[in-house]
Amino acid sequence: MIPDETTARHELTMLIIGRTAPRAADAILETGYCRPRTINNYDELESLPVRSVLLDVDGDVCQRLRGGWRAVIDEREGDPWLTDTLEVDLPAIVLYEPAVKK
Repeated sequence: MIPDETTARHELTMLIIGRTAPRAADAILETGYCRPRTINNYDELESLPVRSVLLDVDGDVCQRLRGGWRAVIDEREGDPWLTDTLEVDLPAIVLYEPAVKK
């Protein structure tokens, strides 16, 4: 790269990050964002309400149903497939947790 292009690129990057990122973060926080929670043990897993959705350690997306868990199994080669599962491989990240009705 030509030195002037490097300087211009850096200045533009700092301008975008410096002005856009804080406003974007504020907008995301205002919509109710919270840091994803990690489930590390089966007691935490069992405490999740029906319809919760997780991303498990293997990259499979799992949803809790009334009768157990359903998973979209991520095959590294080929198409993913849907299965009912008795096991969620931990740790897992909570992608969605419905509000509990009182």
